[in-house]
Amino acid sequence: MKLVVIFAIMLTAGLVLVGAALIAAIGSEDTTSTVPVAPTSAAPTKASPAASTAPTTQAPEPEPEPAPEPEPEPSRPTVKMGQKVRDDAYQFRVTKVSCGVTRVGNSHLNEKAQGQFCLVKLRVKNVGDEPIHLTEENQALFDTKGREYSPDDKAWIYLDSDPWAEINPGNSMTTTVPFDIPRKAKPDYLRLAGFWGFSDGVKVSLR
Repeated sequence: MKLVVIFAIMLTAGLVLVGAALIAAIGSEDTTSTVPVAPTSAAPTKASPAASTAPTTQAPEPEPEPAPEPEPEPSRPTVKMGQKVRDDAYQFRVTKVSCGVTRVGNSHLNEKAQGQFCLVKLRVKNVGDEPIHLTEENQALFDTKGREYSPDDKAWIYLDSDPWAEINPGNSMTTTVPFDIPRKAKPDYLRLAGFWGFSDGVKVSLR
């Protein structure tokens, strides 16, 4: 009888221990369960604006072409006053230049200068084989600023009754060619030529 009681107590104690162990196990699972963590998302990147594409640069405007440089004046034989120089059948010699003249002619028939007359005393000889003529279209005076002046043909008549006379081979003539230039202009050189377009002429320094 005592054995039965003891066995019953031991069985009861075992069941109590088993139940306590189960309760402890269940409690430990509840305390160690992990709380699910919300997944982290990558930091949002700043959206580029719609027009964030690389800006298009305009093509540079072409640089204007430099203005063409003026063609250099052709090389001409250059002499001083009093020296002889030849252009084709024409031999020139400038003997005198007088500037500051305001009027040419006489009291009845004359020509007044717009600025001042520069009177060029010129001797022309025909060194060719055929007759020649001296024309005002082929002669020019240049001032120190590079400006070109043609002879005043009206005033020329008052200085020479026949400035365009024919010159036979071997003969020569002397004439005075007037150039009407500004009052403050200073002559630099003469360009003398026989037949314009057939030669570059010759250059006579007036300084």
